[in-house]
This record gives sequence, C-alpha cells and structure tokens, in this order.
Amino acid sequence: MLKYDRFSRRTAAQIGARLGYDKDKQETVAYGLTVLLNNLSGLVLVLLFACLLKVFSATAALAAALLLLRPAAGGAHCSSSFNCSLFGYIFIPLLGLAASRLAAAPGEIRLICISAAFMVALGGIIKSAPYFTREKPRAWNRRKQLKGRAIFIAVLVFGFSIGLSLWGHAAWSMGLGAGLLFQGLMLLPAGISFVRGFDFLVDAIALKLGGESR
Repeated sequence: MLKYDRFSRRTAAQIGARLGYDKDKQETVAYGLTVLLNNLSGLVLVLLFACLLKVFSATAALAAALLLLRPAAGGAHCSSSFNCSLFGYIFIPLLGLAASRLAAAPGEIRLICISAAFMVALGGIIKSAPYFTREKPRAWNRRKQLKGRAIFIAVLVFGFSIGLSLWGHAAWSMGLGAGLLFQGLMLLPAGISFVRGFDFLVDAIALKLGGESR
C-alpha cells in the first residue's frame, strides 16, 4: 500500500508557505491531500476488480455514494491504511455484485430494497455521524453541520436512486442503494464490530506469517 502522508505534508508545507497558512491550516491541507490520494488510488483498484466481475455500473454508483457521504458522515475504519484498503477492495466489489444481481429483480422489489437501505443509512447517520476513528482537523467543532450535511446527501442519493430505478437504470440505482446500506452499516454497532473483527483477523494472519499489516 502506498503511503501518502510524507508527500502530503511536504506539499501542504509548500502551499502554506506561499499562501501564508498557519500550522493548523497546513495540517488540514495535508489531511485532505492524503485522503484524496488514498481514495483515488483505492477507487481505481476497486473499479478494476468490478470490471473483472462485470459489475462496473453498480460498483461505480456505490463508490460515488460513499465518496459523497463518507466525508461528512465518517464511519468505521481499520487500524491501518492497508487493512482499510483491503476491506474496501474485498467488500465494495462484492456489494456491487449483489447490487447488480438485485437490479434484475422486479421494480417493486428494487424500491423496497432501496428504501430499506436508506432507512439503515439514516439510522446510522442520526445515531453516530459524524463518526471518526482518528482525529480529523476541525471536524469535531462542526459535528451538527456535518450530521446535517450527511442527512441531506443521504436524502439526495436516495432520491437519485429512486429516480434511476423508475427511469430504467437499475444497476446504477441499486448501486446507489448499496452505497447507502454500506454507509449506514459503517455507522452502526454491528458494522463497526465487523470492521474491527476483520482488522483483528488481518493483523493476526500477518503476525502469523511473520509480517506486519502496517
């Protein structure tokens, strides 16, 4: 797994020197760059896996929903970037595969599934958002704003998902619904526990093999 922290800090320092940013602003820029680079590299690999599984549309829609929701809502993370990326590489394409299969269901079934996914997402956001397992600069001072933004985005994604289903774009519609479901689960106790279990398992396997997951 590529590490972007050092590159992001150097770039943020250069930007800060030119724009007169203080240390806090430089940390914010560095964090944003790291997240952006990790997300872009991870997205490319996830979509490559989705292409191999022939479920690109559903997986791309799922990833788009997460890219919109996760910055405001947060969600469960593994203890290392490698484990977190591995989790995404495995489960996002698999959920995209499930969404693609459900796209063949009758329209009424699709609408029920999308609505259920939205309720899970809304429940998770109301209960836990914003949920950050690591300190995120300035985020803790904007908790109400971030929660409100997450709810708004979830409603928007839900509306687009319903619209796409009615307009005959079932794979994209179910992908957005799967994104809502994934986001909601990452904010609820069951999903958080599952991520922690996966994290522990990967670390245990790495230790047994004589390596490190970090």
